[in-house]
This record gives sequence, C-alpha cells and structure tokens, in this order.
Amino acid sequence: MRLVAASGLAAQSAEAWADLSDDQDVAPAYAMRRGEYAWVGGDSLGMGAAGTAAVPLPGADGPIGVLSVIMEGSGEPDEVQRSFLHSVAEWAAAGLEDLPGRLPVRGSPAGSEQTVRMGKLTSALAEALTSQEVVQAVAAHVLPPFGADGLIFWVFEGGQQRVVGSAGYPQEFLSLLDGIPVADYAVATDVLGTRTPQFIESASEYCRRYPALEHIPPAAQKNAWAFLPMIASGRSIGMCLVSFAQPRSFSDEERTLLTALSGLAGQSLGRARLYDVEHARAQGLQRGLLPRTLP
Repeated sequence: MRLVAASGLAAQSAEAWADLSDDQDVAPAYAMRRGEYAWVGGDSLGMGAAGTAAVPLPGADGPIGVLSVIMEGSGEPDEVQRSFLHSVAEWAAAGLEDLPGRLPVRGSPAGSEQTVRMGKLTSALAEALTSQEVVQAVAAHVLPPFGADGLIFWVFEGGQQRVVGSAGYPQEFLSLLDGIPVADYAVATDVLGTRTPQFIESASEYCRRYPALEHIPPAAQKNAWAFLPMIASGRSIGMCLVSFAQPRSFSDEERTLLTALSGLAGQSLGRARLYDVEHARAQGLQRGLLPRTLP
C-alpha cells in the first residue's frame, strides 16, 4: 500500500506510512488484509495518539485501499463514529473511479445512492457558515430522500435543550420542548446518555417506551422518529430529530446512513456555532463603537 494523501500528520509521521505491506501489524494493513474495520491501540506513529482506526475503501472485487484515522485521547471510535467512517469510505471510494487508471468501484444501486447523498450533503455542509445554514442544508438533502417531513436541531446547554433550527413544525409545538431540562425529556436522556440513535417506528411504540411523553405524538402530528446524537470534537452537543407523518420501519441501511449523516451534521453544527458566537461578538463590538448620538 502506498500513501496517497494525509492531513494533520507531520512529515516524519507520514513518511513512516509512505509504503506498507499488507502483512504488517498496523491498522491499515489489518483493514486491507481482512476487508473490514480494524483498530490498533497505541501510539504507532509517535504523535501522542490513542490508536488508529482503519476501514477499507470498497471496490468491485475487494478493497482498493484504506481510510485511516488517528484517534486522540478518546480512544476507539464508538458505533456512531464507525458507521460514519464506513460511509465516508464508501463515498471516497466511489470518487476514485473517476481518476485515471482506477478500476470501477461502484457497488449495489443502494450503495451508489448512499454515496451520492453523502457527497451532496457534505458539499452543502462545507459551505454552511451559520447554524441556520446547517439546518437548511440537512433539510434540503436529508428529508426528501427519506420521505421525512419534520426536522429539529437541539443543542444541550446547561442541562437544558434549546431549539436552534427546524423544518416542518409549527412554532407552538417547538415552544413545548425549547428550554426544558434534558432530564424532563426522556428521549434526549437516552440519546445523550448512550450517544446512540433511537429509532421509533410508530406513535404506539413512542407512547409505550415513553408514557410520560404520550402527549407529544398527537401534538406533533408525527408517527415515526429518528432521534440522532450530534457529536463534535468528542462531545455530545445536541440531538437531531428526523420525523415522519406516517408509521414506518427503518432498514439497517437507513439506520446506518442516518447515523452517518447526523455525524456530519454534528461536526458542521459545532463549527457553525463557533461562527455564530464570533459573529455576535463582532456585532456587539461594532455597536459599542458607534456614537450614542449623531453630531
């Protein structure tokens, strides 16, 4: 295996992985050899890492390469992060087919559709500066393909959940859940505590799992939900809700894709909120510098 691209690595560290044989005891070699996710703990590149996670880049006849991520002190990626890595690897592998000398790497039609969705959302989120632009990008690129008609972004601040953006919900309903303690909204407690998605396929299932919240489905006029954790820089910063007017089941592929998309959204929202804070601070300074009265 030959290193073709790296980011965040010092030249000396990158040089150590410039050429690898598939029988070496390092994460990229394990992933290539086995054709599946691999984790090797330890600081193999001497850069203070907790370990390396690697996933194969899928091709028509087997892996064509490997995507590796050097992890910091948080350790091995959790289930959400691993799903995200696999989706990014599929998206990257699909792009390689357009390079000269590469063999086609397209898989099933479902896999191709997934990479297209990932690519479009990634591009839109890369251009999103503010929190509202992140919400708009997700609404435009996630709701239609899944047949969803509702979206809410919450952030967790000081033990409370605050709505930062939505689509398909009236303001009256949003006010019911805006600013309440996370502990009072059991779904958020589950998502925040486990950092794993919660998929609910009908209003009856919702009421059975969360009887104290049985007033929510009729008020929202929704009948299926995907509650997705948003994680940025290793922290749970909030929750993304994708909802549906009719009951529905979620296939394994849909669950994986929605989880991966929420990972993208979480990273983008974390960045956008920093921009929002800096923008508000700049506006405050500008107002403070203006004269109180005109001469």
